[in-house]
Amino acid sequence: MRENSSAADPDPADREIRQRELWRDVLLDHFRDPRGRTPLAQPSCRREVRNPLCGDRLVLELTLAEDRVREVSARARGCSLSVASASMLAERLPGLTIGEVRDLSRTVQAYLTASADPAGEIDLGEIEALGGVRRLAARRPCALLPWRCLDTLLGEDAGVSNEPLR
Repeated sequence: MRENSSAADPDPADREIRQRELWRDVLLDHFRDPRGRTPLAQPSCRREVRNPLCGDRLVLELTLAEDRVREVSARARGCSLSVASASMLAERLPGLTIGEVRDLSRTVQAYLTASADPAGEIDLGEIEALGGVRRLAARRPCALLPWRCLDTLLGEDAGVSNEPLR
């Protein structure tokens, strides 16, 4: 035990445990009560994808106006990571410009694949809760599915595509 320890200066191991518990609670909240599940009446663009390895499915719809995301519908079915990631995406995108969305997606994907740390870049907020997949290569595709779908969707002209993303 360290000398002169106090409640104001908790042990780093205790902080890490509390942080993991907080992130677990955030993931469970987004899994149990996913945001953005209502289909959009007239989306500007739509993409349906699936992960053939595990069966996760996602329908992503955006309403765009004046170079901004106005509405998002992200209806994911599958494991807790894919559902939580889609929920976080749906919660975060409204109001962002297309450029900001692309920057966010690039940062999230770099963070989840362990090629970058978000420190100093875009504040990921609750999306950092997905960071545990950095150590679990088999689970990364689950968390990345909504973000890769978003990239594909924004790379297309506005329209409808139901082609599976592989």
